[in-house]
Order: sequence, then C-alpha cells, then structure tokens
Amino acid sequence: NLSILRRCYSDQPRMAMFTCALLLAVSASAHAAEEINVTLRDSRRERDVVATICMGQPSQRDLYVFAHGGGLYAADYAYLCESSFPGVVARLVSPASDDPMDLSLMASDVIFLAEALPRESREDASSPLFGRLTSSVVLAGHSMGAAAVLLAGADAPAAVKAVMAIAPGFWGPQQSSLLT
Repeated sequence: NLSILRRCYSDQPRMAMFTCALLLAVSASAHAAEEINVTLRDSRRERDVVATICMGQPSQRDLYVFAHGGGLYAADYAYLCESSFPGVVARLVSPASDDPMDLSLMASDVIFLAEALPRESREDASSPLFGRLTSSVVLAGHSMGAAAVLLAGADAPAAVKAVMAIAPGFWGPQQSSLLT
C-alpha cells in the first residue's frame, strides 16, 4: 500500500491527500481494471453524458459514480482503475463547453449516470455493462465533484445507498446558495 500511496502522490501531484486515501481504502490488489468510454443520451435534458468506466472482476458489482474536482478531469483520477476497486467505477467526463462552476449541471449528470448505467446493466444485452452491476449505487466525488454529489444525493434515485464527499468545495455566493 505504501508503493500505491507514493505513486499516487508522484503521478498525481494535483490530487488531494484524501483522494489518494480513497485509493488505499478500497485497494485490494494492484490489478488493472478494464476501462471503456460510454456516451449516453439524456433525452429529458437533450444532453449527451460521457463516462469512463472501469470494471474489475466479471461478477456483479456495485456502481460508484465519481465526479471530478474543479480544474481537474476524469483522466486525473485514472488511478482509481489501477487497483481492484470493490465495484464498477464510472468517472464523469464533463465536456469542455460546460461552465466549470455549474454544480447543478454536474449533479444532474451524476444522477443521470446513477439511473442509466444500472438500467443498461439490466436491460441492454449489447452493453459491456450487461449483468455486471448490482442494484446498489454510491455517489462519490472530490472537491467540486464532492459538492455536486452532495447536491445529487438530495435528489438521488432509491438505488443510491451512500454518498462519499471527499473535501467538498462550494465557492462563491452562487454555489453557496445551493446549500439552502
């Protein structure tokens, strides 16, 4: 675990200590997971939502929807796929065109993934997720992503069993007003 921690800090200098600790907390071995990119259409909002998904063992696993920190990208958290995470990790990929301070938009994308990915696992035999997910979802995020998952948790579907907020950050009056 010490080598994983060293690599986390040296490879990801922008990562917070808590994010590296998350990797250690869920690490069972240094096994690389299969990684795929998916684009799903949210017809209610007429928006494409993109996620990078990493899957370890072929058995059914819980889904962890992870939202990145402000100024960071889904790829900055690739190390979450370097070990045997206890579930399937879907890292939200926010488009460059999104307002980076729009927590409501990020929270809506997180909720959409929490609903759409388990549905794909149950219903779409052509999906690489088919039969790979249990009915349990955990929302997780770091910094601004943590703030977004806290907001998403308030409107989350019943399948969401937990919300993990690592160093949540709300900035300025616009974001702070979302807390009321």
